Amino acid sequence: MVMSIILLLGLISCDNTMDYDVLLDSRYMENNRRGYNSVSLYAGTGQEIDHQYTFAQIDIGHPYTIIGDLSVLDWGFLCDGSIDNSCEIIDDTVNEDFLNDFLYKYKKAKLKLRFDYYQTDEVEHEKVEVRLLGKSQKWFLDRWGSVGLSPKSEIGNYLRKSYLFNSSFGLKFKLVKKIDVNNEELSFDSYILQNPTVTDNKKELVLVTKVLPAEAEFWAINGDVDTSIPSFNVKDKPICFSSTLNEILLVPEPNEICAEIQALACNGLTGAKCIKLNANISKLSKLTFTFEGTQLSFDPEEYTFFDKYGKLGCRFGMLADLTNDLQCPVNAGAAVGKLFFLKYIPIITFLKNGQSQLTLLKSLNVEFYTHVFRWIFGICLLMGFVWMIVKFVLQNKYKKNAVYETI
Repeated sequence: MVMSIILLLGLISCDNTMDYDVLLDSRYMENNRRGYNSVSLYAGTGQEIDHQYTFAQIDIGHPYTIIGDLSVLDWGFLCDGSIDNSCEIIDDTVNEDFLNDFLYKYKKAKLKLRFDYYQTDEVEHEKVEVRLLGKSQKWFLDRWGSVGLSPKSEIGNYLRKSYLFNSSFGLKFKLVKKIDVNNEELSFDSYILQNPTVTDNKKELVLVTKVLPAEAEFWAINGDVDTSIPSFNVKDKPICFSSTLNEILLVPEPNEICAEIQALACNGLTGAKCIKLNANISKLSKLTFTFEGTQLSFDPEEYTFFDKYGKLGCRFGMLADLTNDLQCPVNAGAAVGKLFFLKYIPIITFLKNGQSQLTLLKSLNVEFYTHVFRWIFGICLLMGFVWMIVKFVLQNKYKKNAVYETI
């Protein structure tokens, strides 16, 4: 009931709340045979004269948001004051940094930002700092930026300050390419749900909930990983979550553990000799993660595959890809990527008190989370409240008449 009232208030007056159950506009892109997923970003509060939007890679591992400078590129936002979109450059100094091993140059800017075109925010909102990408440099995301959504991200703190309630995002991925390709060639559609209420309305879908302290820099939970090869198991170490890498499991030595799995499935044969004709993956154990006492498992068919040549491969990747890129603590025992999210859907929440919360669901139905559905639901909810008020008034009137007739 409480969430219904909050939802109704959000539908009627959205000035200081981020709308609930909104399916955001997201896209998929391939560049250099690798797939990327994005979400739309809109400049301003929605009350400005000019409206601009761009797309940005969903990156829950980084704290910074990177946007193209539309005055020198053919994508991004204008921040030179030529239009009314709230964006302004705050430092003309050209800085350098790395993202996914790519060196990029940027200037600091700030603006009011929202994820939903239909969202209308208070004009008094503070602005969030972003990195404005300049010209004459190679950029691995082509005409997209990158939105950093780590627990201590600029965006996370902006959401905490800007809205009355906690702000959250549900990330659902769907595999859209044939499964006999290498890990980096896998393709996923993404569905980003803003402020999902499923954790309140359907608690039976919640598998794991973990509140992270205000000082937490990464989406990571201490846990265990049990594999078919006990010597590679992980016990009570931080396990990170990544929205940019495809693998189901990232470990320090992925090639070594995969060779052991091949040997187990193919009677000692490894590499190109371990093929579908002589492999018996029923010999392999489930891949099991344990978080907060809850076990989340994957069958061998989910973490292994046969490539187009018939060779047995593993959906494992290098943990160093995250730790070296400062997306995971150096003491992490493992990490998970989009293939993990196919089965267990994450909801990341930026709590008002400065803490963060990571929730894992067993399912998330996104088909009806559209603006049309949201408004129909809101109207029905409003009609229900009106009917209750009318019914209450009529009942009181009937009671008064009954008393009068008795006298």
